[in-house]
Amino acid sequence: MREGTRSKAPVDSALAELALCFRTLGWMLVGIDWLIVVFIPVGLTDGSTLWAWWFAIEALVGLSLVVIGNAIGEPEQLPHAAHEPQQHRARAASASSSPATAS
Repeated sequence: MREGTRSKAPVDSALAELALCFRTLGWMLVGIDWLIVVFIPVGLTDGSTLWAWWFAIEALVGLSLVVIGNAIGEPEQLPHAAHEPQQHRARAASASSSPATAS
């Protein structure tokens, strides 16, 4: 997706783990934020904007964490078989067609 913008330098595992943590926490905040949406109409009917502000701030923080996680870490990689099916099939076929040898 963004291969041209990423460097080919080795990735620090601690940095990659931090980036994954940011992305996971961000998506969790965004997902749980949708539970708060239920309370917005009730709060606005009562004249309170607490739930609307809560939703907006939590969504902003969650999406910010996802963006930061994507900026400092490498993009997620699909399993080998998912993005290179032809090579995987050829390798699997050659491995299954080779005779078994007893040692």
